[in-house]
Amino acid sequence: EAATDAATEAATDAATEAATDAATEAATDAATEAATDAATEAATDAATEAAT
Repeated sequence: EAATDAATEAATDAATEAATDAATEAATDAATEAATDAATEAATDAATEAAT
């Protein structure tokens, strides 16, 4: 029983860590993409305004 509990706990911890890492990576990628898009849009608008 103790060994089974320990193995279950270890597997649960590993799965939780993997899921957390994946979610963090996805959120970071989405935030980076959004920030890049916003900066690109702002720079494009400024350049267009300056050129006209």
